[in-house]
Amino acid sequence: MPVKKFFKFSFLTLFFLSFTFLLSACGKKEETTAEPTPTPRLVELNDSQKPLISLIPRSDGHELKFIIDGLDGTIEEIEYELIYRAVDEAMIIEKGLGDTISVDGQKKIERDLLLGTSSCTNTCKYKYDEGITGGTLSLTLTTSQNQVAYFETDFALSSSKDFEKDGLSLEGDIAITASSISSDFYLLHKTFGGDQGYLLTSSGKGTAKNITVEPDSITIPDNLTGLYLSN
Repeated sequence: MPVKKFFKFSFLTLFFLSFTFLLSACGKKEETTAEPTPTPRLVELNDSQKPLISLIPRSDGHELKFIIDGLDGTIEEIEYELIYRAVDEAMIIEKGLGDTISVDGQKKIERDLLLGTSSCTNTCKYKYDEGITGGTLSLTLTTSQNQVAYFETDFALSSSKDFEKDGLSLEGDIAITASSISSDFYLLHKTFGGDQGYLLTSSGKGTAKNITVEPDSITIPDNLTGLYLSN
């Protein structure tokens, strides 16, 4: 092979290989490792950090007012779930509703929890669930430090007629009987915050006579209006 042609061939080959290497180098992307999202850590809140939780029935028993009071800035987000038992065509079925609440510095939060469904356009139409006697309220509270605390309580819901006939109880925990009960709806559940006893709320004045509570170590106030039962 003539010398000139050899050098020409070598120069073109070297140029091509160098150009290919540069393109490969330019196209190479820097690898990055995604940082894993830290898993929330379970924490036990002290009493001053625990908000007061209450469920209050509406006068017809078809809606509950859910109140979270005494928030002190510790809690950033609250996820709640309400599961309840209803009667549909003589069958007991579980229904539920829930949501996530951003606290945003609020001291008190209220939500109306409809025990049924609604359809709203110009006006609202409601289909209420029937035969509800109780269920479970569950809370997941996330702090500003990405820590989580849990709270769960069973609740019992009753009309005054059923309350006077059968009493009101949380199985294995507490049972209440009374007479001459005013015509309201009543709801009993454990509390979160304070002394962590039990709370009996009513849709009205909640008056009654001959109130008894088991176990008898629980303190009994004078009436059923916002009845707080401490251990």
